[in-house]
Amino acid sequence: MFRRMLGLGRALSLACAVGCSSSDGADGESDDVPSDDGSGGADAGAVGPAGETDGDASAPQGPAGDDGAAADDGTSGTGPRPTIADGPDRELTPIEAPEATGCIDDVSAGDHAYSCNGLTFLTMVDPQCLEGACGMIVDVHGGTMAGAQMRDNTELHVLAPPQGYIVVHPSATSSNTGGFWTAERYPDVLDFMQQVIEVFQVDDRRIHFTGFSQGGAMSWWFLCNHSDLLASAAPTAAAGSCIQEGWEPTVSIMYMNGETDAASSFSTAQATMERLRGQLEMGDGNELAGDDGYTHTRFSNDSGIDLEFVEHNYGGQVVLAGHCIPGGIDIAGAANNFTLNATTCTTGDINFHWGEMVLQFFVAHPKP
Repeated sequence: MFRRMLGLGRALSLACAVGCSSSDGADGESDDVPSDDGSGGADAGAVGPAGETDGDASAPQGPAGDDGAAADDGTSGTGPRPTIADGPDRELTPIEAPEATGCIDDVSAGDHAYSCNGLTFLTMVDPQCLEGACGMIVDVHGGTMAGAQMRDNTELHVLAPPQGYIVVHPSATSSNTGGFWTAERYPDVLDFMQQVIEVFQVDDRRIHFTGFSQGGAMSWWFLCNHSDLLASAAPTAAAGSCIQEGWEPTVSIMYMNGETDAASSFSTAQATMERLRGQLEMGDGNELAGDDGYTHTRFSNDSGIDLEFVEHNYGGQVVLAGHCIPGGIDIAGAANNFTLNATTCTTGDINFHWGEMVLQFFVAHPKP
């Protein structure tokens, strides 16, 4: 019993490290995400048509092993299982053979764990990315988590490579769980991205960034400080943002927040979306999808910028309620969590898979 309470106490003590954003600033910290000076706080922790490339036997084959096998109706206890596309939605531009340099010491196809600047970068390279210019998706975990655990939530390392993307999961720890991000580490992630871009000759029109909680805070930082690098971005469960009066996004953004999220205040998330709509001079939105459990709305402007807001009433995160990611396999007792920080949503009528939804958004939003 003492060990259980100690673990719960640990999780509760981490709650503000992994979130605690609120509309009234009750946690004593600003909701703003750090800018280049590292100041400010950080919060917690049927894709497009197939192209000419056939599926490769050496490429990832499915989002889950035996423990995550789908039921006969195509769903699991955490929602519908995603669809694996069998090829990219566009022809890839031929590239020269990649050459190892810097932290990229292996340029073969497959799953890599690169060490760089004291961080671990789980990187999935599809065979087609050795011959053609793939895009890149960076997917960052939240506080108390790690790259392996984030993979269990979004499954982007399986969903995106067949579509012609290198997928990078930065990890603040070399373990499978238990890592935290600080603003001082953001430039290290940028440095690794630039190395991947150079070595694999990444298509600079298809570089995207997403993250959950503390990873969402990092996503906002990239939007506010390095948006020229990105085609689009999708911060998640990170309600505070670095937007200031006069700052205007130059790329499309998708944002998701749970209504019962105890770490990323839903009222702050709504205020952030309204603020962005005002900055971008957007009118009423168009509801793309939804039901009693979630709503996916798109706002657009005359400059071709889209702002998409996904709100859900799912829950199940044992400490932070709706501070969770729909559709994954990171449930209590799974291999890459310590139970109390399992992050996949498990309660509510879960009818979408976040990894699949954000991939569809990225495919649809390359640079012009």
